Amino acid sequence: MQVSHIPEENGEGMQVLHYVNGQKYEPHHDYFHDTVNPQKSNGGQRVATMLMYLTTVEEGGETVFPNSAEKVEGEQWSECARRGLAVKTQKGDALLFFRWVSHFHGYQEYLLL
Repeated sequence: MQVSHIPEENGEGMQVLHYVNGQKYEPHHDYFHDTVNPQKSNGGQRVATMLMYLTTVEEGGETVFPNSAEKVEGEQWSECARRGLAVKTQKGDALLFFRWVSHFHGYQEYLLL
């Protein structure tokens, strides 16, 4: 894929999600926790995620990275978004982020681009 510089054959199939008012994903790490999916024969561990926004949401709907040291501030953000670094949904935008492992600190973090 030209945007991520990851070969297309290393990608997963596209998933389309449709949220209704009040639905959300709980905070999670975007990598495989099981022992089957990360195997090289199954494509390996997920290293990057791209979200493409198909609609603009007037209130809420942000993508939030709650473990970020940076936090968004202000009334334009939902209460949930103010718990971390957040991105508002805007039709036609895309968000690409990579999985990043800190062996020094021993925990998972994300590098957001």
